[in-house]
Formats: sequence, structure tokens, C-alpha cells
Amino acid sequence: SLVILAFLTGIPGRGVAAVAGMTLGARAASVLTFPIEALTLTLAIISGHLLGAGKRGKLYAYGLSMALKAGLTFCLPAILLVLFGRQVAAPLGTDPAVLEAAALYLAFAGAGLPFTVFAGILGGVFTGTGATWIPCFAGLVSMWLIRVPLAAVLGWWLGLEERGIYAAMLASWVFQ
Repeated sequence: SLVILAFLTGIPGRGVAAVAGMTLGARAASVLTFPIEALTLTLAIISGHLLGAGKRGKLYAYGLSMALKAGLTFCLPAILLVLFGRQVAAPLGTDPAVLEAAALYLAFAGAGLPFTVFAGILGGVFTGTGATWIPCFAGLVSMWLIRVPLAAVLGWWLGLEERGIYAAMLASWVFQ
């Protein structure tokens, strides 16, 4: 995340607004992601119980079912974030440049929300079964082999700036 923030900071003339917009957008989106974290912890506990009871088949079906349901449930909020990002961010800031940057971040974050939710739920299931290496490995690959290099290519080399950096973030969420 610090590398991504450093990329945003270096955008000529808009670096401060881009970083402020991303943090403002992340605060606004956290209203949606906070319940997912609670569900992830709950599923970690349930997964551990199912594994302990020897119900591996049920665990697999349950985990996949919950991940799909949660991902699909967050499609509507995701669409609303994409369409109304500026209105969502407006109560949290007053600077027009920051609100514009937040709306751009929320558009990409909204597009990635169902994928983030799906991966988070599966991560909770894997964690509950003791297979913490799986979400850790997925996070490592998505961050260091997809997000950071792609952000450098799209944001800097191709000159897409924050749009390219956010597109790289979206690609890593989809991959994960």
C-alpha cells in the first residue's frame, strides 16, 4: 500500500489530491467492507468447526456457497459506488479536487468490490481450516506480481496516472 501511495504522491500537480481522495474513498468504502470482515471471522470459526467434525465435503460446499452469495450480494452496492461515488464521498470532504479523486477511487473500488468480498470470504474459510498460506500466497502474488508492477506500467510508463494505478488495483483484486 505504501508503494501505491508513493505512486499516487508522484502524480504531477495532483499527487496530494490523489492521495487524499484515495484515503477519503477508502473510508467511505469501509462502510461496506467492515461487515465483510466480521463475516470472514465468523466463517473462519464455522470452517474450523466443520473441519474438526470431519465434514470436509460440507466445508468445501459451504465455503464456496458463502463466497458466491456474498460476492453477488455486493454487486448492487458496487454498482452504486461506481455510479454515485462523488455523492458517497461528499459528506467526508469539501475540496473539489479531493472529492473528484475520491469518486475516481470509488469507481474502481466499486468495480472490484464483489471480487474483494469473494476473496475475503474464501480467505476466512481457509484461515479457519488452518490453511493460512493460501490467502497469504494469493495476497503476495496479487500485490507484488500484479498490482505494483502493473501500477508502474499503467500509471507511470503509459501515463495513465491515478486511473492506471487504480486499474492495477482492480486487476489485482480480480486476480486474488
